[in-house]
Amino acid sequence: MSKYITSAVNIMSGVPVISGTRIPLSRIVFLLSEGHTIDAIHKLYPHVGKNILRGAISELIDKIDTKQYEALSV
Repeated sequence: MSKYITSAVNIMSGVPVISGTRIPLSRIVFLLSEGHTIDAIHKLYPHVGKNILRGAISELIDKIDTKQYEALSV
């Protein structure tokens, strides 16, 4: 069970969001890719604690790391 990430059809049409918010995880990843720090993201979303942001990122990484991928043909 996810602690920091949720996905429900009635919230942002099922897009994964930070639990208790309507902030898509894709938005957080985009901001990180643009060079924003956790502190900068927290300033954009002050109602979301830094520990929650870190937890959501860690949870997303765990989900990606445990995903099974098919071997690519080279």
